[in-house]
Amino acid sequence: MTKNNFKYKLFNLIMVLCILFFIYTAYKNGLNYMHICILMIVGIFLYLKRYDIIPYLSLQQPKLISKENTKIPSDEKWYDDYYTIKYIDERTIAIGEPRYWQRNYNYLIMGDEKAILFDSGPGIRDITKVVNKLTDLPVINMISHYHYDHVGNIDKFDEVYLGENQIQKQIIGKNNMIIPNKKSFWGVFEGFKPKQFRVTKVIRHGETINLGNRIIKIIEAPGHDNESIVLYDEKLNQLFAGDYLVKKGPNIMCNTYLLSTSLKDYKHSIKEILNHVKTGVIIHVAHSGNTESVNLKYKDLVDLDSFLDSVKKNNLIPKKKNINKDLFIYY
Repeated sequence: MTKNNFKYKLFNLIMVLCILFFIYTAYKNGLNYMHICILMIVGIFLYLKRYDIIPYLSLQQPKLISKENTKIPSDEKWYDDYYTIKYIDERTIAIGEPRYWQRNYNYLIMGDEKAILFDSGPGIRDITKVVNKLTDLPVINMISHYHYDHVGNIDKFDEVYLGENQIQKQIIGKNNMIIPNKKSFWGVFEGFKPKQFRVTKVIRHGETINLGNRIIKIIEAPGHDNESIVLYDEKLNQLFAGDYLVKKGPNIMCNTYLLSTSLKDYKHSIKEILNHVKTGVIIHVAHSGNTESVNLKYKDLVDLDSFLDSVKKNNLIPKKKNINKDLFIYY
């Protein structure tokens, strides 16, 4: 989720600045080159080991709210003591995790012959137990991106499809096995470890998956993360956006040195999405900053596009900007 991305990348930036500051201070105070070299070696070591250091500087346990103190939207219902379900239509179900502090939503998208589960949560509970009760169809797991709160159950699926941009930075081992790299996964913040899974198919940008009388298009969408994709059902005019947009929660404009996507790529991706979707599209996102509906609308895409067009560069220190009543951004 974006607030963890920002915290992590800010930590990286502060670490680098501190290392440079100490080296500069040592030089100005007359330390010889040997001492400065030692400082540089220590600094490089700390930076390379940052993924192992961060867990000891942050809370490692996921935060769960008690069910009694968890409010859910009126159109959702509890499935058990952890998951909620919402029928968007008879073949599309949002599976919520409102007790988890990030309030994840995963989407079961069903056709006549098979289904896609888009994201699978942080893995605090086994989502397959819910999915298997909701459908008898074979289920493909797809991910919006690799962040730990979206891939927690990926190892439990026999069929995993990835976007082409989701394999370019990963090491694919024997039998197409992947363990998400630490830079993609970010689980260090809550003590989650990446799980090994087998990728069974790679889908290119703009290609479709036929679920049986239901066609789903894959759109590469760098913005929140450079390995992000969104899914689009043109017939039903539904866009499943992952973390590309967050309703009343922090969106972060990705910066080449703070986060993982360039401003240029972010600008391109929003125009690409607008080129594919139709006016009136309903956008289903992976998180909500409140207990209202998690839907966003076509206008939100247009407003984001207009805002990005107005931005020439990122700020050194990100600042908040309200885009509209449902969207704000840090850039």
